[in-house]
Parts: sequence; C-alpha cells; structure tokens
Amino acid sequence: MIPETAPHPLLADSPEQRRFFRADLLLPLVLSSVAEGGEEYVSLGKPTWSRCLNVSGNGVVLVSPKRHQPGDYLFLRIRVPDREHLVCAVAEVIRLKQDPARGGEGWHLACAFRLIKQAEQDLLVKYILHETLEQALENSIDAARDASAVAASPAAGLR
Repeated sequence: MIPETAPHPLLADSPEQRRFFRADLLLPLVLSSVAEGGEEYVSLGKPTWSRCLNVSGNGVVLVSPKRHQPGDYLFLRIRVPDREHLVCAVAEVIRLKQDPARGGEGWHLACAFRLIKQAEQDLLVKYILHETLEQALENSIDAARDASAVAASPAAGLR
C-alpha cells in the first residue's frame, strides 16, 4: 500500500495537483529570472543553484535565496539523477512563503511550468513515478520484514 501524504502547504488548494502525480523529491536545479519578451523569454539575472522540494509534471516547489513575486517567470534547469541532460522549463511563480529552515532568509516558491518540451516533461514524470514506486516497494519490504520478525519472536508464541 502506498502511504498517502499531505500536499506541500503551498499546494494545498491548487487545482494543478490533479493533472500529474506529485512527489516530495529533492532534486538539484539552477534557476534564473526571466521576462517575457514577445515570443521568447529574456534572462534577467545571474543563475542560482537551488533544489526542488516537491515536483510533478506541472511544476515544482523549490527553495530560493531570493524573493520572487507571484507572476514572476523563472528559467529552471532541473537535474534528474541518472540522466544525461537537465530538464529545462520556464515556470511561473504561483505562491511563496518564507523558508522556516533558513530563519526566514530564503523562500519556498510554488511554480507552475509554462513552457516545457513534451519529451522533458515525460522524462520528469517517468522519474517521479519510478522513484515513488521504488519507495513504496522498499516500504512494503520493510513492513514484511518487521512482520516476520514479530512472528518469529519468542513472545509471538505466547499469544
């Protein structure tokens, strides 16, 4: 049985969470601010290393040292383990809150992908599903071992 998890607090009332499965996975990424420039996006700043806290085929919750406003656009390069290239996307900041782990000095940004190649989105979704299934399998194996250990214990015969 796959354990149910509560959605990330920034995503609690988001309609986007219904389109793709969402998982709490820590993935490294590089982000930079961009602006819409007609039919393309123009870089506005220096790239910053960061990490995803939660990811789906629709978007991410990420940690940012800089405050971005809802409606801001970011260019994201997400590192998917065991893959040759980075998943690249333009994402819009939907919501934000201060990062409690950094004493309010950083930000958790909920971002929705606005521009992502279908092949890269598919790769990201496959990775999320693979990791989620691996975690569920490990959890069920651990539960079976625990049940076997309890059944084999001397106290089990006293029941």
